[in-house]
Amino acid sequence: MKYLVLVCIIILMFCANSQHSIAQSTFNLYARMAGNLQLWDGSNTDVWGFVDEFGETAALPGPTIIVREGELVTLNVTNQSPLAHTVHLHGLDVDQMNDGVPQTSFEIPGMMGTGTYTFIAPHAGTYMYHCHVESVVHFQMGMYGAIIVTPSDGSQTAWTGGPAYDKEYLWMSSEVDVNWHESPPSGKDVPLYHPQYFLVNGKSKQQLSAADVAIEAVKEDVVLIRIANAGYGVHKYCFPSQLNATVVSSDGRPLPIFDQRDTVEIFPGERYMVVLDPDSSFNGIVNVAYFDMYDDDMLFNNEIPVKFDEATNTSAVNINFQVRVSPNPASTLLRVAVTPDPNSLKRLSVYDLNGIRLLTQSFNSSSIELDTRGLPAGQYILQIRNEFSVKSVPIFLTN
Repeated sequence: MKYLVLVCIIILMFCANSQHSIAQSTFNLYARMAGNLQLWDGSNTDVWGFVDEFGETAALPGPTIIVREGELVTLNVTNQSPLAHTVHLHGLDVDQMNDGVPQTSFEIPGMMGTGTYTFIAPHAGTYMYHCHVESVVHFQMGMYGAIIVTPSDGSQTAWTGGPAYDKEYLWMSSEVDVNWHESPPSGKDVPLYHPQYFLVNGKSKQQLSAADVAIEAVKEDVVLIRIANAGYGVHKYCFPSQLNATVVSSDGRPLPIFDQRDTVEIFPGERYMVVLDPDSSFNGIVNVAYFDMYDDDMLFNNEIPVKFDEATNTSAVNINFQVRVSPNPASTLLRVAVTPDPNSLKRLSVYDLNGIRLLTQSFNSSSIELDTRGLPAGQYILQIRNEFSVKSVPIFLTN
């Protein structure tokens, strides 16, 4: 008997230690039915939404929740509105009690009611959260936001071992029917949905030059775009061919084969991750077309400004440098030396044999150590680039 008690104690201690060893993140959200959205033509409309500060005015979309894969996430929700709300974790693998569907979990009552959701952050990717009480109306009123799960290894990649990137953007496209917003329907009395305004991150037309929407990069940058459809119609993103747009993930899961294409059609609730890696400088737009949910007629076009400038570095010197890699083959670390040092910012990138960039890093010194433990064994191409020159070297990993 005493041995059984001892075993139970050991198991309890192990479970307690395991719980403490898991990284944890806590977020506070407040449900609000008091918000105002300024539209592109200068008019305003009422919105509902989630905010991360008590008493803050709701805006579109709600706060972006960013966590790391494998973290224990706690989401504390306070309802500052008169109606009940929930938080549904759209696309996340959570248990029924934390899924935010009121019929199978719980509602958060109005007038300062509270509720808590907990979950382990799943696969790195792009997800959404939204209210699931009378969800057709509450979602349209603006009660939604994005959840981004980053790789567990902390790398600036789409997922562990996935494509590396230099900059990232979140584009949440949606629509607004001002008739619903001026007089929110309830119960079964829901009129037909006929949106008059079409948004990306709550903005349209000239508002899309805002820093959270318009892309500003240099031509050497790889840009990751997280696209989510928070509307009720189909949204079609059209990328100029010069951007080499490649779809790498769908609904929080990596694609087994990356899909380079100029058009990405997104249905309600879907999310895609798209990588832009242009071969040259670019100054133009990405077109977003919005389609009617009843007859598929195109209703509107938005144009998102996109600019990949030539890099400017006044300290750079035009030197035909050489690259030396050691050891090669390598198991965990590569030392990369540049001689003579061109005295400029240099970008190191590692590509697989299909041309997909897996790692990228900038440095100013004459040498750098590269941790390759996240890459499987095989052959790769290492590239060093500055403003004037590009050098490529084959490398072999034996991890």
